[in-house]
Amino acid sequence: MNNFSNKIKRIFKHTYLMPSSIVSRIKFFFAWEYGFVRFIYFFIIKKFKSTDKIHTATGIPGVKYQKKAFYDGNIPVYRPSERTMLPLFFLNSIPSINKNDLLVIGPRYETEILLAKSFGFKNVVGLDTHSYSPLIEVGDMHEMRFNDNSFNSIICGWTINYSDDPALAAKEMIRVMKKNAIVVLGVQQINENFDTSQLPSIQQTNQKFGKDRPDTKENLDKLFNDLERIHYIESPNKYGAVVIAAYMKT
Repeated sequence: MNNFSNKIKRIFKHTYLMPSSIVSRIKFFFAWEYGFVRFIYFFIIKKFKSTDKIHTATGIPGVKYQKKAFYDGNIPVYRPSERTMLPLFFLNSIPSINKNDLLVIGPRYETEILLAKSFGFKNVVGLDTHSYSPLIEVGDMHEMRFNDNSFNSIICGWTINYSDDPALAAKEMIRVMKKNAIVVLGVQQINENFDTSQLPSIQQTNQKFGKDRPDTKENLDKLFNDLERIHYIESPNKYGAVVIAAYMKT
């Protein structure tokens, strides 16, 4: 009986790590569905938390938009997007990656974190301005509580483009990276001729557009000019392109 009870506690204390013998597709499905079950449990049973101190660069509109994505006034919703998984898959494909620890900036949901654990990453920490989950700390990417040289890996998917001060956000990421650490960023590149009014979600946030938007190789290189760019991909879509970039701290 005690053994069965311990197994149940292990599941709900988010220490579960899937055996490496299970195929990746099953891992993905399990982590996604397991994340949904945990979302329902923690969102309904536990208190939804949000930071009272928002860096002026972050902007309140973006925070309100993010909260609405969780709760639309009727029932809790669960809308993890596959694009938020791309930086994690990209990171996991790098042969030299160190999986001892991982910081996920702006995960919103636990899905990325649970997937990272299933891929073998240890000591995975999520950071966002709001959280329903014990796996995601409430904080600000412009002013992180972590010590210098804390992480071997960082993923920041579709988050840095919400900042009015991406240079400060990048500086903070670099500060908490260990030597030889890798940061992978994902962002939606918007074509300069694209009518952003067709994207209501963007209109509800504080995203800025123009020549300095961190969605090109040149602009990302400027933000992370102290690091070595090791990979870069642009995948065209109807808005412009999905951009994935990886940098190493040498």
